[in-house]
Amino acid sequence: MDKNPTIRKCLAVGLIILFVAAGIIPSTALDIEKPFLPTSSGNWLYVGGSGSGNYSTIQSAINDANPGDTVFVYSGTYHQDHIDVNKTICLLGEDMNATIINSTSYGIWIFIDGVEVSNFTIENSSTGIGVGSSNTIIHNCKFRFIQRQGCLVSCGSNHKFINNWIYGWDKGIVLTTNDSKNNILIGNKLMNCSIYMDTEDKDEWNTHFIDNTNTIDGKPVYYYKNQTGGTVPSDAGEIILANCSKISVINQSYPIRIYLGYSSNCSIYNNNINLNSNIESGVVAIYSNDNIFYNNHIFGSLFNNWVDGMRFLSCDKNKIIHNQVSLISNGIILDSCENNYIAQNFITNISRYSILLRSSSNNTIINNNIFGNNEGVMIKLDDSSYNNIKNNDFGNFSTGLTLTNNSCYNIIESNTFSIRDSGIQISGFILLSYNNLIFHNNFLNYNSWNVWCANDHSPNTWYNVTLKEGNYYYDYTGEDNNNDGIGDTPYNIIGGSNQDLYPFMEQNGWLLPPNPNHPPNTPTITGETNGAYHFAYDYFIQTTDPQQDDVKYHLDWGDTTTTTTGFTESGEEIIVSHTWNTKGIYNVMVKAIDVYDAESDWATLTVIMPYSYNIPLFEFWERLLERFPNAFLVLRQLLGY
Repeated sequence: MDKNPTIRKCLAVGLIILFVAAGIIPSTALDIEKPFLPTSSGNWLYVGGSGSGNYSTIQSAINDANPGDTVFVYSGTYHQDHIDVNKTICLLGEDMNATIINSTSYGIWIFIDGVEVSNFTIENSSTGIGVGSSNTIIHNCKFRFIQRQGCLVSCGSNHKFINNWIYGWDKGIVLTTNDSKNNILIGNKLMNCSIYMDTEDKDEWNTHFIDNTNTIDGKPVYYYKNQTGGTVPSDAGEIILANCSKISVINQSYPIRIYLGYSSNCSIYNNNINLNSNIESGVVAIYSNDNIFYNNHIFGSLFNNWVDGMRFLSCDKNKIIHNQVSLISNGIILDSCENNYIAQNFITNISRYSILLRSSSNNTIINNNIFGNNEGVMIKLDDSSYNNIKNNDFGNFSTGLTLTNNSCYNIIESNTFSIRDSGIQISGFILLSYNNLIFHNNFLNYNSWNVWCANDHSPNTWYNVTLKEGNYYYDYTGEDNNNDGIGDTPYNIIGGSNQDLYPFMEQNGWLLPPNPNHPPNTPTITGETNGAYHFAYDYFIQTTDPQQDDVKYHLDWGDTTTTTTGFTESGEEIIVSHTWNTKGIYNVMVKAIDVYDAESDWATLTVIMPYSYNIPLFEFWERLLERFPNAFLVLRQLLGY
């Protein structure tokens, strides 16, 4: 029997305490500043702090690291031009808010797969973190005062950007070309910047996972991919439609940007986009066709530089109608686009180009109001042909329309230019812009000093050859001795040998009636003159107008009904149908009316409608018996009465 159990128990406890202390005291004495950190498959290298052997710069620690190592950076501000990561390591800061990389160049650039970066603030650099590899994890980092290249720039695939705080300059997270696919974005908070889609391939648009835990100024990012139908919620901070169709984006009050990539038949209606000084563009569409952009208001401030209201790349058959774009650098840009319809937009106070077409053809620009562009160009066509520019109103601008670099076969018709410097400029010093047709335009003097109506260095036609009508120029000094509204001498176009052979004497002279205006000739009318009522008959009508004006026809059918046709070309035969409902003799009268309401004499055609083949049964028997009185006796005998 043990006589001293208490002594033995105390001795055992003492030995345990001794062993524990022996294990703890040496480790704490080694470096009291190293925190408890998770285990790593490799070694840990330390930057900053006061521990023995710690590195003074982040780059020197990375240079000495091996794949699989962790470089741990203590709190502090590290001034370095740039940090290059070319090894598969974990770069870990002690505290996101207190571990600061201040760079005069780019912050961190990652050249190799499988790198993880966490818990840093990166500031004042041109780029925050650039990723030129794949399978990178960037989380719990803060970016501030980053310049225009982007806070997080991805050039590869399968990255994870999670729970980062980004205060940027337009480009917050950039998903760019060079195989940027299958990236995951979760919980990133962006302020004054956006997710920037700088790519052209479809699978660089529609293979990402971007949920609405990502926010722009506290509002969710809505990323739709491969979806048909639906409406985007109205509280969006940013909208990205990737390979979608029939999506509606309506009544948004604050999206920082609306993206369409490979999307079609979508409706972008009634949205207000406020472009602050950091955002590069409001609506961006890439390889997206048959969409409608209607009644959107996109505006910035006079201090916005290089900011686009609406930008389209390789987009066809879109309708851009009734939008308001103001106080930015460029209004609407079409790059490599075809068959788009730009109409009834109100574009004002643009510092560079109100509408810019680059390498774009067969587009229609019609009925737009563009003014207040004091120094810039209202519309510029650069290497763009077969476009129709019609009925636009340009006011208070430096240059109205510019054609450069092989912009050919465009029709410029019925526009009004209120000029401060020059109305139309067509270059011809390097590449000619030729065979453009320019007619029915008004060139007005906005400031009452000498300005150029036109300056053309390429061979173009400044009048309509068929109509023999040109343009109105405020400074034309010729006479009109025959009072036809067109000057007797040509107007010389500055810059070359072009002439307008038919300059108008008055503004909008092509809309004024000729002096004198001759009515159309008496029309001819042919067709059935004997028929049966209740049947429709076609009548052929034709006339010519002495001035080749379009004509319409007014017909009186003689039965208290009339018909008025639409306008048709002079000399064109038309067909009009009519049905009479009662028998009788009708005098059909027709006259022609031109576009100035001048009327021809009446033409008359007599039509007789004696018969109807829809005879009621009782009337049929009555007529039969009237014509054949003995038929009744025959029928009675046959029927046995």
